[in-house]
Amino acid sequence: MLLRFVFENVLSFKEETDFNLLPAKSLKSHNDHLLTVNNRIDVLKGAIIYGANGAGKSNMFKAVDQFKHCVLSGKIPSKLMYIRNRMTEASKPVQQSVEFSIGGRVYSYGMSFTEGLCIEEWLFDISTEKEKKIFERVYSSEKHRAELSFGKDFDQKDKNQLLVKLLEENILKDNELLIAHREIIKLPELEDVYNWFDKHLVVIFPEIKSSSIFDDMYSNERFKTFAEDILRGLDVGVDGIEFKKETISEFLTEAPLVEARQLEEMKKNIDEDKAGILDTSHFTASLAKENGQYYVRRIITNHVADGKNYTFELKEESDGTQRLMDFIPMIKELDTADCTFFVDEINRSIHPNTMWDMMSKLMSGKSIGQLVCSSHESNLLSCDIFRTDEIWFAEKRHEDQSTVMYPLSDFKPRNDLDIRKGYLKGRFGAIPFLSKTDDLKWGTEDAVQE
Repeated sequence: MLLRFVFENVLSFKEETDFNLLPAKSLKSHNDHLLTVNNRIDVLKGAIIYGANGAGKSNMFKAVDQFKHCVLSGKIPSKLMYIRNRMTEASKPVQQSVEFSIGGRVYSYGMSFTEGLCIEEWLFDISTEKEKKIFERVYSSEKHRAELSFGKDFDQKDKNQLLVKLLEENILKDNELLIAHREIIKLPELEDVYNWFDKHLVVIFPEIKSSSIFDDMYSNERFKTFAEDILRGLDVGVDGIEFKKETISEFLTEAPLVEARQLEEMKKNIDEDKAGILDTSHFTASLAKENGQYYVRRIITNHVADGKNYTFELKEESDGTQRLMDFIPMIKELDTADCTFFVDEINRSIHPNTMWDMMSKLMSGKSIGQLVCSSHESNLLSCDIFRTDEIWFAEKRHEDQSTVMYPLSDFKPRNDLDIRKGYLKGRFGAIPFLSKTDDLKWGTEDAVQE
């Protein structure tokens, strides 16, 4: 679970920003929104972020995704033009760190880097009040290489001291993360970090279609029933779902509008543990490789009209229905797995009433995962759904065009306050300033005169 994400000099975030899911001590509402970490720390089960267009909400999600990419690739970026804040000095480092829990342990992991050079990297076990160092890495400008230090248990072994020297002088490159060499170092804490970023942290952007909607979970009758119940409950017109898994030749027989060369090109980038998305004007499917054989997987939806059953490709469904299909695996995982989902523009293409119902159920349910999302849907600004420390605002400062973030709980609003009304009136900031639109003379003859 996520406790805190701290970042600086990333995209529109110029100064250090602390986004956290730690509950405000003074709040007593929605105690069922608290998840307990190792019997010592409580964290919130979610958060929703609001802000004007261009305020920088999506940039936080991009920052999380970029951090995850660094960890999984084991390298820091060679170019920072599209990562760092443009209003700062080019030499200023990008800094990112995260506090999270996995397997009952709580860790603090972070890094600081410039173009192609990791300046700092660290990992601490903060499960107890007395933190335990796993490792620290600092770049020495005098030695032109990283200097490493580990915890006492690791340093006391002679063979480990030799390994540290080899890492410093021969193995660890300036643009590499130490975590990339976890198989050499053999510290379980390094595996915990990698596994959390790989398996427990998921970032979903509005334009991304997740291949998870086409994986074999839909061949499981219990999950299929779960998905069908959600779609029926949300009244999108889908009565049932059929999962199809076919060889390429079988698929092309049913889908002649798909060119075989598209699939042949996709095969070059598919391995045993990854799937590729085939998205055309008529079909949305995934291509996966199992035991050396390629399979096309897709979802067929069933509709009932006048007592008759009709089938449709997923691509033929509305954008909102397709978006909801993307969310169904997430909804299931939130109930059953210790995962943290970041979903940008969660309300994209979804009706406000549907969104209200879905978020109410997610936040009031007995989930063990976390959901962090952004939205412009003001109807969700309700203390019936969220605690005030779960509602965040992103605002762009006009003087330096940087983004700042803050929770609603900072304002200490009354329990009976209409949060939605207060937000739209500008009481909490993070709204667009529209006074200049009066000068545009929309809808008047002056607007079209030469």
